[in-house]
Amino acid sequence: VKAFQRIVAGLHNKDSHIPYRDSKLTRILKEGLGGRAVCVPVVHVGLDSYEETEAMLLLAQKLAELSSKVAPSLINFRREIEERSQRIADLCARTGKREGITAGEVELGLASSPQLLELRDLLAEKERFEREQQEWDDLLSLTARFKADGGASAAAARRDRKMRPEPRVHVIEDDEDEGHVPPARPTPGAAGAPRGQGGVQDTGGAE
Repeated sequence: VKAFQRIVAGLHNKDSHIPYRDSKLTRILKEGLGGRAVCVPVVHVGLDSYEETEAMLLLAQKLAELSSKVAPSLINFRREIEERSQRIADLCARTGKREGITAGEVELGLASSPQLLELRDLLAEKERFEREQQEWDDLLSLTARFKADGGASAAAARRDRKMRPEPRVHVIEDDEDEGHVPPARPTPGAAGAPRGQGGVQDTGGAE
């Protein structure tokens, strides 16, 4: 929450540097607060604490006063991947990391250098762009197939999704068919029946 408050204060004061990397929450909200996506803040105000209510209202007031230019989300995936690949190669040479390392393999600690943190962020962005590029290529391929066969492949795919697997039949073997007779359970009142279940203790004598 403090990192989010610093972001809002920086945007409100129009600072030159906005510390979006201070927390995961502010990294997620970077696109929305920076004008690349729609961000709708919902502020919950509690009536049990005056200090918390005042702080949330002041935060909501700063959020309401924020304004930013909306930038078009036109991304050239190949160009973004190439630019990050060049910077990643440079950072790998400086930090001693091997080429082809993934973002998950970069271990960060309290004493990690800013170069190592930048390397991890660039690797994560590159992997995200590669996934989006692959999804876009697959979508273009499906669109081309749809136009070529007049939609027959899409209709076949829908039919395959609607098909349900046949129900499985479970065969339960009966022990009585093999000549096995389950043991009889003691009846209430019979000799040898446990106490508390209506049984009578056999004392061995006649009443």
